[in-house]
Amino acid sequence: MNRGVAQLTRLDLGYSLHAGASKGVREFVASPLLAEFQAQHPHVKVKALVNSRGFPHVEASYLNNGLQHVSLRYAQDAKSVHAALVTLAGQTGRPLKGLAKWPFPQTRMSSVQGRWDSAFTLKTPEEQLAPLLKQQTHLIGLAPTEESMAAAAAKVAKK
Repeated sequence: MNRGVAQLTRLDLGYSLHAGASKGVREFVASPLLAEFQAQHPHVKVKALVNSRGFPHVEASYLNNGLQHVSLRYAQDAKSVHAALVTLAGQTGRPLKGLAKWPFPQTRMSSVQGRWDSAFTLKTPEEQLAPLLKQQTHLIGLAPTEESMAAAAAKVAKK
C-alpha cells in the first residue's frame, strides 16, 4: 500500500491435492510467486490448508474483523491466483455501500415508448391532428379538398 495501514492480516488458502480445480492453487504454493507475495506483503500471514474435497478458495481476514471468501475455482494457473491475492491485499475488508441511485424519476407505470418530448406540447391540437387527418382522408377515399386539387394542378403544369 502506498499510504495508511494495510488492512489485510491473514490469508487462508484451501485446496485439494488431487482435484483438477485446485491445479492453479497447487502451482501457486509450489512456485516462487508465494515467496514474492510474502515479500511484498510482510504483514500478511499466509496459511495453506489441504482439504480432501470442495473447491479451492481463499479466506481473507482484515484488521476491522472483516472476512472475505473468494472462490479460486476458475484460477487455472499460479499467476491468476497471485492476481486474486494481490486484489484482496489492496481491499479494506468493509462491505460495499449501497449502489448509486437511478438519476431519472421513477413512476408506477413507466413508459415503454420513452420519455415525453416537449416539442409536442408547443403545438395546438389542430396542428397535432392535421397530419393524421390527411392520412385518414386519403386512406378512406374521401373527396379531395381544394388544397389537394391545387397541388395536383401544379404538378400537371410542371410536366
